[in-house]
Order: sequence, then structure tokens, then C-alpha cells
Amino acid sequence: MKSRLKYLLLLMVIFIAACNSDDLKNALETVWKVQRLDGNEFMTNQEVVNSNEEIIIAGYQEMEDSITLQNGTLSKINRDGETVWEITTDFSCRTIAIDEDDNIFSAGYLAGTESDARQNKLAKYTTEGDLIWESTYADYLFHVKDLVLDPEGNIIISGTTQYTWDVAKYDAGGTLLWHKSFQSAHSTGDSYHRLLNVLVDSYGDVYLTGTNAADFKAIKYRGSDGELLFINSYDGPYDDADGYTKDKLIAAVLDKEDNLILAGTVILSQVDGIAINEKMIVIKYNSNGDTDWINGYEHPVWARGRIIMVGDLAFDSSNSIIVTGSVTVANILNTFYCYAFKYGEDGTELWFNKDTSNIIPERLKSLKIGADDSLYGFAENSIYHFDKNGKFQWGHETDILGGGRNTLHINDANDVYWIHGPWGYSITKFRKK
Repeated sequence: MKSRLKYLLLLMVIFIAACNSDDLKNALETVWKVQRLDGNEFMTNQEVVNSNEEIIIAGYQEMEDSITLQNGTLSKINRDGETVWEITTDFSCRTIAIDEDDNIFSAGYLAGTESDARQNKLAKYTTEGDLIWESTYADYLFHVKDLVLDPEGNIIISGTTQYTWDVAKYDAGGTLLWHKSFQSAHSTGDSYHRLLNVLVDSYGDVYLTGTNAADFKAIKYRGSDGELLFINSYDGPYDDADGYTKDKLIAAVLDKEDNLILAGTVILSQVDGIAINEKMIVIKYNSNGDTDWINGYEHPVWARGRIIMVGDLAFDSSNSIIVTGSVTVANILNTFYCYAFKYGEDGTELWFNKDTSNIIPERLKSLKIGADDSLYGFAENSIYHFDKNGKFQWGHETDILGGGRNTLHINDANDVYWIHGPWGYSITKFRKK
């Protein structure tokens, strides 16, 4: 009797282990998959998903040499994985956005222009890929970074020159309304002086965020005329021999009430130029630039090397803030455990989940919030799902080895679109088994 009971218990353990393994590695079924693999020749930059659940991808042909760029490409894939159309442009399609009618806007370098006199182009297309208008503009935006639309359909483009962060506003017909520059302390190619993104609030005011002089930086311009409203900096407590903290802003969003939320990493101490103690910082500024609250997470020092990394930042239906990331467990083994925090609107910590130690090998990025406030994210080579309280639900291992650019889109039915780049693209639609 005892031996039979032991046998049944053993079978149960094996069954549970098999179920857990399936939940961890094989929770989704593939609905369809489409790929464009051109070796190292075709680069995807950004993609958007329109109201019909169609994916529009912006990309360009890689450089032939250090000066010349080939033409760009816009591709539209429908919800069944079929390529509806693909058009070639004479500019590099560095960024993309859509309006409420699913018209498409893209901007980038003109093909074949000299790097020291580069011009850019902004163009608008119908949802069927037909050109509506195009505008060539001056080279003050040397490197196009991002494109967003304000509530009235005006176009905001951000970018950089070697020593400036730039932002320009165009009306819905492509006419320049204003252009502003922020002088960077050092070359914008340095990761501690880099423009992160451009954001637009419900009033049409414009924000630039990034890391500058190794500090978090947030700049707000009035949407109507580009007047500077505030410049906010966050300087961590540690300065190196050059006087810099080497803090780094990783993510920035505007919440439902136009508050600006920043998340990144600050160094608390270092030895021989290597961080030995870092802290994850989350800051909430109100629309006037006042600091509502600062919160964060500092982990005990385990090993020399990077300790804490921020993965991503998002907010849910209650306007609560979710931050993900990872902590180095043993630098020699290059192992991590992942964390997820949820903060209320007043900065109160609602939950902290670090129970993913044996589940996720890297920091959770491409964070998306489902219709039920559950969490989806991508890490290493897998998609993960957590409930609204941060409890692990399932994982799914993809067919890549890791790395690259990975983004997720979750529809109302909780189907998962996984888009992988930048060398060509691979788009897969998954459904829960």
C-alpha cells in the first residue's frame, strides 16, 4: 500500500513538473508567422498597429558605405499575416506614427545625401500606402529619433545633432510651426548624454527626456509656440573623478493625468570605475514640473559589476506605475533575478515581486498591460505573463537565441503579437493554448 502511494505521489510530482515546464516554455500556440530575412541588408526601425490590427513596419536598406543610404521601406501586414502592400521610399523611414484615421506618417534621411549636409524628409500616406504629401526639411535634425502626433494631428519630430537635442512641430499638412534645440553637455552619441524619447500630453505640450551630463533630464515645451516651460534634472548622489554620476534614464511615460514618470538607475558607489552599488529610481513630476514623489529600490551588494538594471515602465487602468528590471546575483556567473514593482499614484509601494528568480534569465522589457491589468513582457528569448498582482502565470520560449529588438502587442482577446528585429523582421501571432 505504501509503495503504491509513493508511486502515485511520484507520478503526481512528475505531472506537476511537466505542467510547470509547459507553462514556462510552451504556453502559446502559433496562429501565423511571417518573416523578411535579408541578411544584414534590411533594417527595421519601428512599427505601429492600427485600428484594424494591421502592423505597419518602417525600415531601410543598410548603408552601402559611411555616407550613402539606400531607400526606405514601409510594409503593411494584416491580422492574418498577409502582406497587404509594401512601398519603397527615397528616405530611410527611421520612425513611424498613425493618426485616428490610420493615415501613416514617417520621417528619415533622404537617400544618398552627404552625412555633413544631410536633409530629412517627412511624408504622409493613406492607410493603403498612397502618398498624400511629402516635405523635405533642413538638416537641423541630423539624426531623426522619434515621431509622435499631438491631439490635433500636428506632427512632432525629435532628433539630435552632435551636441543638441532637437524637436520640431509641423502642422497636419507638413508646414513647420516651430523648432527648438537643447544644448547637450557632451556628444549625444555617448550613452550618458542620450535623448530617450519625445512625449506629447493631452494639451499638446511636448516633452524631451533622456540622460544628459549623466543625469536624468526632462524638458517641457509649450505646444502652441515651443516656449520652454521647464528643465528638470535628477542627479544621483555619487560623482566620479570627472564630476559625473553616470546615472542613466531608461524609460519615461506620461500617465493618464499628464504626470511625467521617469525610471532609471543611479550609482551609489563604485571602485576602479566599476559600480558596486546601484539603485533603481522612479520619479513622478506633475505637469508643472514639480516633484510629486521619488521612490526606488536598492539591493545589497553581491558582486562587483552592474547590480541593478531597469527593464521597462508602464501604467495600468488605475494609473498605478509598474516598473520591471533585474538584479545581478553573481557577476561571475552572469546570473540575475528579475523584479517588478507596482506603485500607487501617491508613490506608495503596492507590491514587489522578485519570485521570478528561477523563471526569467534577464530583465523584463517591452512591458505591456493587458485589458485586465495583467502584465506581458519579453526577456532573453521568451514571452512572459503575470497577473495584475505580479504573480507569474505562464511563459513561452520563442525560436530566437536572444538579443535584437523585440516588441509585443496585446489585443483585446489577449492574443500576443511578437515582432523581432532589427535585421529584417519576424512577426508571430500567438494564442494561449
